[in-house]
Amino acid sequence: MGQIIVHEWIYYNNPEVTKNAIDSDDVDRMSEFINYRAIKISPAEIEVLIQQHPTVLEVVMICSWDEKVSEIIDSLTGFVSLTDIFQDQVNPLEIDEFRCSHDNLHDIAMICFSGTTGMPKEAELSLGADILFPYILFKYNILQKYPMLSLKKLVIIYFVRLSDFINYRSIKLSSAEIKDILEMHPSILKAAIVPVPHETDVTEKELHDLVANNLPNYCKLIGEIKFVDKLSHYECDPIIKVNVKKKKNKLHYHDAVREFKIEDNILIGKEIPINRESVNISEVLLKTLKSKPNCIGQVDALSGEQDTYADMSERSIKCALWLQKQGVKPGDIIGLCCDNDMNAIIIMLGTMYIGAISNPWDNDLSSMTARYFLSLTSPKIIFAMPSLVPILEEAMKELQMNMKIVVSHKLNGYTSVEDILNGHDMNEIIEFKCAKISSPDDVALISLSSGTTGMPKGTEISHSSLYNCLLPVKVTELENHTCLWTHTLRWHYGVQLAFHAILAYSTKILAPCSIILNDDDEAICRFIEKYRVSSNDSTICMLIRFYKSDLLEKYKLLTLKEIMSTGANLGKKHCLALAKKLSHAFITTGYGSTDSAADVTVMIKGCKPGSIGFVAPNVRIKVTDVETGKTLGTNQNGELRLKLPCIMNGYYKRPEETKRAFDSDGWLLSGDIGYYDDDGNVFLIDRISEFILFHGINISTAEIENVLKTHPAVSQVAVIGIPHEIAGQHPKAVVSRMPHKTVTEEELHDLVAKNLPEYCKLRGGVKFLDKLPQELKFKIRIKDNILLGPEYPIHRESVNVAEMILQTLKSKPDCIGQIDAITDKRITYAEMSERSIKCALWLKKQGVKSGDIISVCTDNNLDAIIVLLGIMYLNGKCNTWDHKFSLMSARNFLSMMSPTIIFTIPLSAANLTEAAKELKMNVKIVVFGKLDGYESIDDILKGHDKCEIFEFKCTPISNPDEVGIIVLTSGTTGMPKCTELSHSSLHNCLLPANIAETKDHVCIFTPTIRWQYGIMLAFKIILAYSTRIVVPDYFVDDNIYKFIEKYRTWFATDPFILIEMVKTNILEKYRLTTLKVIVTAGSTFSRHNQETLIKKLPNALIKNSYGSTDAGGSLSIQNKHSKLGSVGFPLPNVQIKVTDTQTEEVLGINKVGELRIKVPFVMNGYYKNPEATKKAFDSDGMA
Repeated sequence: MGQIIVHEWIYYNNPEVTKNAIDSDDVDRMSEFINYRAIKISPAEIEVLIQQHPTVLEVVMICSWDEKVSEIIDSLTGFVSLTDIFQDQVNPLEIDEFRCSHDNLHDIAMICFSGTTGMPKEAELSLGADILFPYILFKYNILQKYPMLSLKKLVIIYFVRLSDFINYRSIKLSSAEIKDILEMHPSILKAAIVPVPHETDVTEKELHDLVANNLPNYCKLIGEIKFVDKLSHYECDPIIKVNVKKKKNKLHYHDAVREFKIEDNILIGKEIPINRESVNISEVLLKTLKSKPNCIGQVDALSGEQDTYADMSERSIKCALWLQKQGVKPGDIIGLCCDNDMNAIIIMLGTMYIGAISNPWDNDLSSMTARYFLSLTSPKIIFAMPSLVPILEEAMKELQMNMKIVVSHKLNGYTSVEDILNGHDMNEIIEFKCAKISSPDDVALISLSSGTTGMPKGTEISHSSLYNCLLPVKVTELENHTCLWTHTLRWHYGVQLAFHAILAYSTKILAPCSIILNDDDEAICRFIEKYRVSSNDSTICMLIRFYKSDLLEKYKLLTLKEIMSTGANLGKKHCLALAKKLSHAFITTGYGSTDSAADVTVMIKGCKPGSIGFVAPNVRIKVTDVETGKTLGTNQNGELRLKLPCIMNGYYKRPEETKRAFDSDGWLLSGDIGYYDDDGNVFLIDRISEFILFHGINISTAEIENVLKTHPAVSQVAVIGIPHEIAGQHPKAVVSRMPHKTVTEEELHDLVAKNLPEYCKLRGGVKFLDKLPQELKFKIRIKDNILLGPEYPIHRESVNVAEMILQTLKSKPDCIGQIDAITDKRITYAEMSERSIKCALWLKKQGVKSGDIISVCTDNNLDAIIVLLGIMYLNGKCNTWDHKFSLMSARNFLSMMSPTIIFTIPLSAANLTEAAKELKMNVKIVVFGKLDGYESIDDILKGHDKCEIFEFKCTPISNPDEVGIIVLTSGTTGMPKCTELSHSSLHNCLLPANIAETKDHVCIFTPTIRWQYGIMLAFKIILAYSTRIVVPDYFVDDNIYKFIEKYRTWFATDPFILIEMVKTNILEKYRLTTLKVIVTAGSTFSRHNQETLIKKLPNALIKNSYGSTDAGGSLSIQNKHSKLGSVGFPLPNVQIKVTDTQTEEVLGINKVGELRIKVPFVMNGYYKNPEATKKAFDSDGMA
């Protein structure tokens, strides 16, 4: 076989490229023979054979060790250097002596284009299948110089790269030849022929057998066979074999993943150099965008609109310039609530260019979540969809915040993204420089956690974190892909993918959130086929629906090369089922979290199905005993703890929660249960919080869910624990079905029974829903026999809670705040704010200062809340008492509290006056209503200057633990004690989640403000913009039922009123059909009574609740999944344990003992009673 050896440079006028084409020993790159025991094996011969396999597109044979190819095989019978031809130094007769091993190339002298991209390089001589296209040398007048070369000898030869052959069965088709035939048609301007993969696969064994059966024994593939999606071609190195030879020692990400180790029971990923320099990550992205301006960066899936890298860089710079003109500085927070559209990444990049912090939120906000996000991060500017503007405006009004909103599409009265990108000077754009960061730990992104245990936390992600989760070795894996991912920028993983795609010069297809959230799987399939998507990342639910539905019969999705599932473990059965239907794609599951801020494990070929892969580079994983923290070995279940360089800085404004996220050695507590096997495969079992305790056995809800998901008719499933008297908890499945498919409860029971141990049976039953509600992910946790409610952010700011109430009253002045049930008198928020401010102004004129005690002894009336607020505006301590006093109780009250002013009802004024006289106390008494000889509420609210009212400011508090109210205990164990509750306590009782249940309702409740519960209900109703129907705390005849029907109300009361409904025929007279919710407190409403009332009021949700004055508020409440007769599940941030009354030992499930409580809103203590305060808490601080 002939071969050309070129000892000069090969490429004409291109010495650099020539240098790259020669190896270190000056041996031509075409010397590809493999030396095996003195036998020279032709790789081409084996390649030709393997390429006959119908599924092999390209193949390259290389040595599997680092031997140099030192043998030069047969030289040509004749050789001519075209350099000599150009210099007129060659005897023309030598041309006829030129011969080649390719029979059809006799006597051809030509220059060939060997580069597929960039400027072509003129090769002096080219032989073999590596050449793309010949350029006949008419340009160089070869025929004039050498007349002995006849035109008959100059023929067009189709030189085709290995990658340009199309393998059809055992035939190799030339794409160039087909292309030329097509372009002969007069209507065709240009054509391109591309191969489409066929639904077949090839195994390593097949190729070993193919070679063994057709070639000598010494040609056996003793070395490794590697499968790759595509053999890449470099501009400067057009020959595939040299590419592979050069790259065989280069580190690939998947190869790096394999190079982990296990030491001291710790999985240690391969260490790859990390960057700790102060680099603004967005500057790296901007440079990438500028480096390849014509690259298509993103495509709108619906419209087909495209953005090139040039478009993306220019628009993101314009966004940055506009932000700078608005005064945005490094460290300022910019909110982002956008659809999965073309502008989302533009805004994020523009924000980061100037050193500001991007804070993406959910694109579907409720009023509650809007208030929560705004109060958490206080962004300077918010980019939002037009549909969210009313919700954001309302939330800002309630919170007294003023922020600029920029809308993603045109909306009257608001600046749009299109507006802010107009009118920028081209010189500004060209000269724009990204802001420098001062530290690699500077925050670039505040990404929301998933919120599985409560409201999402704001996770601070640094520039260094983002930089190091986008390692160059990882980026190359995505090069030149077309990608469609369902993760939006709300998720850290969505941001990571978007940045990854830019750095890899990949094209991202953007599917709208409406399609993703509405489970429009067919639209996703259409997009994959339309845009020839090669990389897809989807939720597990979507992938399961793919293989269970008939979609993959209609859509083959043949262009897909990789499918990634995230958010939960796909599981072995689902993985194999999906791989069977999409055999041409690699199905992989990843594991990571917002807190870890990077991939923790990576699944590669060779990982066991059902695992989540091997430990990722630069990551360390250990498995620890959940109880003791001891490090465990292989195949032992425990909590995964993590160390990696990309880890979050912490939770924004949540130092205590940040501290709890790490152990004493700096390992991140993942909260996930898993294990690893002897081969290093990591397996995920469940969240620690999502185990069901059945007769002392921890049952994994995820394990049962994975089995149920294997049923072809099951779309979504959540397994929850239902309390049981004896067993502790019974598993219950809540299931949504696939469209047009059916499944019965019995089938699901049988499925679990056949695949899981007996203790996993669905003893709690099966419930079918059209779609699973979000609340199912808020599952109650049990740890160390302590019930843990969902974790919500705890407020420890110095906020006067009455000021928060006043801001709410002012934010919606026309809202009807109160209605007197008897007189039907109505008071708006505007009137409530004005009257309460007038009360505060009068108190101020009486010399009332911060910390003074003012007492209120009243029944339910329109002015009770007015007085209470007026006192708290001045940071006075409002002390509420019973409104009916005997002379003895009046003396006891006055001697204990020594108030400077008392507001009371006329009935109690005389006894209070007499008691004050006896005790020689000078106390001013103001009455609700009218009473001769006493000032009334109406009197003190007269004669105030409007300017004073308008300019009134609440007195700030200096410490969150300052006392706001002093309320009486129930007095069940003796005389009532006075409980001090701080502003912080009140604030943390008024979480958005607790307020949401009363939002926009009309409410009746019977407790007066003598009770902490009555005060909390009054505050909640104001914050929820609801209307309170003010009723007496006692009832005459059946007035209460008339009020409920008249005002169509939500109702909160004590169980004794409900017992009348149960035991009498009153509900035959009053049907109360408008009543939707009844909440009871103060005593348990028995199971029997609850069952009876549910039958009588089938449209109402009847909820028992539990709380105490000492604990500072409500502790538990029933929901739809609670057992009747119980007081429900713990509320957010509540911890409850049951202890033996004698030994104080913590008891387990179904054991009777004293309830002990830990909450962030617990009382400060008992007023003037330190001994009783001390006795109220145990050594662990539980009340």
